[in-house]
Amino acid sequence: EAVTQQFVGIIPDIRSRRLIIEQEWLKADAAWIGVQTYSYYESEFKHFIPAFRRTLEKQVVRTVEQLMPHHEFFQIYPGNEADDAADEQMTSTHRYMDWLVNDWIKIRRVVKQCVRTFYLFSRCIVKNTVRVYDLPNMKMGAIEGSVQQVWPQSRCVDPFNFYVWPETATSLDEASLVFEDVIMPFTEYQEAVRLGLADDIGVEELR
Repeated sequence: EAVTQQFVGIIPDIRSRRLIIEQEWLKADAAWIGVQTYSYYESEFKHFIPAFRRTLEKQVVRTVEQLMPHHEFFQIYPGNEADDAADEQMTSTHRYMDWLVNDWIKIRRVVKQCVRTFYLFSRCIVKNTVRVYDLPNMKMGAIEGSVQQVWPQSRCVDPFNFYVWPETATSLDEASLVFEDVIMPFTEYQEAVRLGLADDIGVEELR
């Protein structure tokens, strides 16, 4: 109830204030999709060339190649370069990071989405979090039974659903309020309640 009283008035106002900006974003999105929103030259050839999409996608590819010229875009060094044991540990850590970033998180796909939204809407947002997986009937060495594993997650956030207040803030430190406006499935909410991340609220009171 305290959270509702604090944000019930300001959040609708933040949404309404950004409608003008979103109209400009929708124009860029329509041009990227290839919607014909204007009159064009009529001839016997019915060709429509989405020049904006072609130009933007070329720039996206070039930018991603500059940011990630190789799949091993990160560097790992041993704590003591003269220690052979530290060098062996560094090698295993390097292989783990390569799998984690490229195969599990699929960072190249995330970066490509961020670059595209940056060129379309002049902003890109990434959400980094962790997810807990319950693995029943597992046997890992001396451990047998139910096992919980915590893995990092990273995804590109839709700029239309991400709000910053005030709009003039240039960093998170300057922002008074930052939120992602999404609809959570009830099953996901129930899982959050089970993990103790949310209070148990009745269905009729959720909105």
